[in-house]
Amino acid sequence: MNTKLQKVFAGLGIALITILSIILIFNLIIVLKSFIKKDKAPSVFGITPLIVTSGSMTGDNKDSFPVNSMIFVKKTKFDKLDENDVISFYEINEKTGKTSVISHRIYKINEDGTITTKGDANNSDDGNFLTSDLVIGKVMFHIKGIGSLALFMKEPIGIIVTISIPVILYLLVDLVLSKGKKNKKENNDSDSESLNKE
Repeated sequence: MNTKLQKVFAGLGIALITILSIILIFNLIIVLKSFIKKDKAPSVFGITPLIVTSGSMTGDNKDSFPVNSMIFVKKTKFDKLDENDVISFYEINEKTGKTSVISHRIYKINEDGTITTKGDANNSDDGNFLTSDLVIGKVMFHIKGIGSLALFMKEPIGIIVTISIPVILYLLVDLVLSKGKKNKKENNDSDSESLNKE
């Protein structure tokens, strides 16, 4: 393998290791926070990543999102939210007391300042009157199709795989770089020998 190709391979390897390490750290923080506060959606630096498990926000709007998307929710002041913003909020089941997270569009802001939401794929609004304590924040963007991968990365085997990939890549990059240095040294030694013979 020539030196230029080795440098490109090493550079790509280091970049991939860095990206995967950041994802790993981010994921571990999310997992730890979800264990500490089980009734709250975990966030890192004010951003809450959520996985879409229902089709209620499937639609033709540019900010609609299908099942298996990952959405990123930014903590936003309640009075800065407007109609048509997509928000994530807590919904408490009155029968079971269980808290779930819903992500729907603001359908209207009521006269008393509360918010009523509606899923893009739903025929009617949610009939809710959200107050600031229930709102997590505004959905900033989404990535389609990575929800399953994100769920896998939260499982023990997923964490092991996520840790293993950067370690293996680091070892491969180190192997390529050390082989490149060895080849360079051998070439320099052979050049020195040929100069001495002349």
